[in-house]
Amino acid sequence: MSSIIFLGDSITEAFPFDTLLKEYHIINKGISGDRTDLVLARLEKDVIQLKPSAVFILVGINDIASFFSNDKLLLNYEKILFRLTRQLREARFFIQSILPTRNLENLPLERIQLLNLELQKIALRYGIEYLDLYPHFLNASGELAEEFSEDGLHLIPAGYSKWAAYLLPVLKTLQ
Repeated sequence: MSSIIFLGDSITEAFPFDTLLKEYHIINKGISGDRTDLVLARLEKDVIQLKPSAVFILVGINDIASFFSNDKLLLNYEKILFRLTRQLREARFFIQSILPTRNLENLPLERIQLLNLELQKIALRYGIEYLDLYPHFLNASGELAEEFSEDGLHLIPAGYSKWAAYLLPVLKTLQ
């Protein structure tokens, strides 16, 4: 099996793939602070040249924190997918929903939910798979559960274990 790339920001970068999903050849291309425009700028080197069999994308939270408009974030996402689907025709692609926060002031849940709905529509348009992680990380108040995050944004080991358990059946379809 060829490689699987996880593309995104610090949430992806901190994922301990080598321990939680060690049976898969996963290349972690998460970079702390990355936004959709920065992912777009590094697509050739970090993804296309590596010719992966699958690409999992989770990016957008830093766009929100950087006050990008929803339109700008979604347009950049479309540009990412356009390039990837045109240049890696044999690969499978997965958009992962933006994870919830603890409704932080600059990262409101309402906006994240709206963007996730739009990302789902983009996935449908491109005929690629949408993985709705969002509801799996919520507490009873509808925010990022304390058991998965200390700061209300980044995941802790229990959060990564939850994510890995969600991904396992999806990854099995790649074999």
